[in-house]
Amino acid sequence: MSVGTPQTEPHPGWPAWTAAAMLALGAIARAGVGWTPFPHWDGDPFTQGGPLVAIGPSALLVLDLVVCLGAALAIAAAPRVSRLGVGLFVVGAAGVAIHVAHSLEHAGAGSAWVAAMAGGLGAWHLGQYPVVRRALTCAAFGFVGMLVAKGALQYFVEHPQTVAHFRETRDAFFAARGWEPGSRSAMVYERRLMQPAATGWFGLSNVYATFMAGGAVLLLVGGLRSLREFRTRNASFVLLLGAIACAGALAMTGSKGAWGAALLGTAVGLVAMLLPKRVGRVLPWVLVLAPIGVIGAVLLRGVLGERLGELSLLFRAFYFEGAARVIASHPLVGVGPAGFKDAYVLKRPALSPEEVTSSHAVLVDWAATLGVLGLSWIALMLVWAKRSGSTPAATTDVAPVDERSVRLFVLITAVVVVAISGLVERAAITPEGAAMRAGGLVAWIALAWAIGQAWSARRWAAPMAGAAAAVLAHAQLDMAGVSETSAPLLLLWLGCLASPLSGGVSSRPARACAIFGPALAGVVVFTIAFPGLARWEGALRDAAKPATALADALFDLQSAASESEARAILERAASELGVTTPSDASVGAGFASLVAAAQDGAIGELQTAIDARPQHYGTRTALTRVLLQRATRPGSEPELADLRDRATRIAEGGPQAAPGSASSWMWAGTVHAGLADSPGITSDARAEHLRKAAEFWESAASLDPRGPSAPARLMAAYETLGDLDAARVWAERALQADANMRLDPLKQLTRDERARAERLTGR
Repeated sequence: MSVGTPQTEPHPGWPAWTAAAMLALGAIARAGVGWTPFPHWDGDPFTQGGPLVAIGPSALLVLDLVVCLGAALAIAAAPRVSRLGVGLFVVGAAGVAIHVAHSLEHAGAGSAWVAAMAGGLGAWHLGQYPVVRRALTCAAFGFVGMLVAKGALQYFVEHPQTVAHFRETRDAFFAARGWEPGSRSAMVYERRLMQPAATGWFGLSNVYATFMAGGAVLLLVGGLRSLREFRTRNASFVLLLGAIACAGALAMTGSKGAWGAALLGTAVGLVAMLLPKRVGRVLPWVLVLAPIGVIGAVLLRGVLGERLGELSLLFRAFYFEGAARVIASHPLVGVGPAGFKDAYVLKRPALSPEEVTSSHAVLVDWAATLGVLGLSWIALMLVWAKRSGSTPAATTDVAPVDERSVRLFVLITAVVVVAISGLVERAAITPEGAAMRAGGLVAWIALAWAIGQAWSARRWAAPMAGAAAAVLAHAQLDMAGVSETSAPLLLLWLGCLASPLSGGVSSRPARACAIFGPALAGVVVFTIAFPGLARWEGALRDAAKPATALADALFDLQSAASESEARAILERAASELGVTTPSDASVGAGFASLVAAAQDGAIGELQTAIDARPQHYGTRTALTRVLLQRATRPGSEPELADLRDRATRIAEGGPQAAPGSASSWMWAGTVHAGLADSPGITSDARAEHLRKAAEFWESAASLDPRGPSAPARLMAAYETLGDLDAARVWAERALQADANMRLDPLKQLTRDERARAERLTGR
């Protein structure tokens, strides 16, 4: 850490402050509000009414565009520009744009990644204004106070309530998702549900743990460093309390890897604080090697195999091994931001029981999904890592800082983010939730105030180095760097932690070219993706309206005290659905007609949603289920047969739209198998459906050669068809896959499936 002669602090104008606000709001707002990748239909709107209390992919695209434009404005306002940094950003963004142009499925994660790197780039450039850097750091790291409050609410209040409600509605919950009680999907979900963990708004406890680890290190080392000076002791006490709160939240995640990252970061921060001169030259390389070292340690864990008994790191070693095979197969542009899961199940090691959407290491993910182009982002992140905790010679600590500007910036950011979160989730806010928001807002502002009070570029070099080490290390063990809701905040942190530019260029032509990079990247991805995603979300919303109207009416019907009250509910629901019910019909018959009307209303809009996003697996399964449910209602046989035929065409369209998706092939086979069990079906038609199901399942098995599900279904189908030779072949394969899944018993064959396989093979 070098120390030089204090210089006059550059004064930021309104463009710099505006850019900082755009970066902070775009990154933090998405981390502080509920989000769903499948609006309205991630459950069953026919049984679960109520308004949407989360934002969808198109809203995130808007936030991504705000961040990218904010980054362009930041570069325009910065005194000097890093041509290398902008160039590395543009190369990686071009890789994302290639995949988004090919398929909308890459738009969500891809746009978030572009915004994340743009946000980090913008924060890095704005760091040339110490007061703006201080404001951004206070706002971004003070947000951990809100995350702690959210985690406590989830762990102590919401989780027990959720488990209690699940136990009351278990069968209906599984039916809404098309899961059989006791199936693999149902058991895996139930196992995860029963494990209490804080996740924040991220939905993933390990992602939440990354921010708790980084926040704990920054606040702990910063608090200890500030204790040395009398004027900052009050602030240091607040920082230390915040560190304790973050440690408590970290304990609620149960993440052993995050504890290790926090200990590493604390050690780095304390050594940098106590021995600044001795570690000044070594520290940057320690920070570069921290994420690389974690990847190396995981690979070493994979070499040791099952002998140690520890599974978390072993599974991650499987992810890395599968990712290496994906990289070797797609070295130039990778498989795309949304393509890792399908590529991984095809390439995963034999003992890997999981089907993951990420390698759980941001550096590995970028190489696998963006290929050679992703190496540019890896290089840029390592540049920020190397500069974290270093102090350029031109840094000043003696010039007066506009504390009022910092405090106003933090206050506006915090209030706006909490207001957005409350507005989106207003229909689901409980008294406990309101108290959480109020307490979290106070904690956010208090921590930001303490960081600002204790701030000094030189004094905070060590805390920032420690925080960088913690988040960089744990980002190689989880999805914080690639998840849509967390990646922008993580990279904003790294952009704030990295020491500001000490070089770069200031010429107008260079600046104009640099501004063009993040602005063009954001606009291109937004222009490609937003129209289709907005049309898809609009169709999903319109499809859910009749379904939720029906669900609300059925809920109200449970509390109806008389037939007249029930009929009033029926008439109100019929009015909402735009249908009429015969006055002489019973309440039961009237509601049966409403169910059919709601299903008819949803079918057309879901078809529009598929037309807008043909490769989306969830939309196809939703429409298929509604069509098949509608086919069970009274009607003429030609009409019902047409509904069943349409359901099979929709299901079969999945593999045509996404031929590399094992899930799409499995679903098409499952639909045919379900129709084979339809009441009143002829033996010839039943056999034909089973043969078609087997064809689809064989394709699924070729795309997921390690999984036991397809072989188990093929074994049963061929035995039913009387082809015992084929049944024995698939029974052998099912038993082999079952043995390979031994590290996760819930992914193995069920007791009945194993008994059938052993009977067929004579074991």
